[in-house]
Amino acid sequence: MRAAALLRAGLCLALVFCLLAYAAGLLASFAVDEQRMEAKFDRYADDGLSGLDAGQHVALARAITGFLKGDLMSAQVRVSRRGESGPAFSEKELAHLSDIRGLVALAGRLRVAALILLASGLALFFTLRRLRPALLRAVRPQRALAGTLLAVFALTAAAALWAALDFDSLFILFHRLLFSNDLWLLNPRSDLLLQLMPGAFFVSYAGDLLTQAWPVLLALPLAAWALTGAGRAAS
Repeated sequence: MRAAALLRAGLCLALVFCLLAYAAGLLASFAVDEQRMEAKFDRYADDGLSGLDAGQHVALARAITGFLKGDLMSAQVRVSRRGESGPAFSEKELAHLSDIRGLVALAGRLRVAALILLASGLALFFTLRRLRPALLRAVRPQRALAGTLLAVFALTAAAALWAALDFDSLFILFHRLLFSNDLWLLNPRSDLLLQLMPGAFFVSYAGDLLTQAWPVLLALPLAAWALTGAGRAAS
């Protein structure tokens, strides 16, 4: 049935969108987590290159996360480098942080849209089960769940392989897709933002994302199995 095929395809697309919105929401929550950011600065920041005196990471993490979550008007803060006090960030760095703040806000809107979409999908499921059970059986939502899982795993595996082979090119592509300007092209020799956040910093965030997202991915095959069992019991 054409209607069933269209509904199955729509379900796949909706699930992929919801998973992407979930991932974006997780990354946004990481970006405004002061303690997480401070810990990563302690581990990954190149203080030898930046010249930051000891104990500066606390204020920097508080300023950046506070600005990104909307609590502060600016991420600018004074820091001490090699015994001299001065502003932490250049105007270009502050403008780039403003762009990131916009992405954090967008992630929140995507999360709301995903919740609305999930609620609508559940309402449609129960409506079809009551009024059009034959159509629901033809849709086979368990296949949509399985297809979504395979697509997400394929994308994740491809991204992981790409990052292992050439992280810099993936990093550049990611920024070109997300930003409409070149403010993210900072100088690691002079810009504190890059000295605080080298490549390993972002790799660790990707690891955090996978660690926290796996229960949601596990729920997809479990839901597909439950729907398959329910369909067999109903037939």
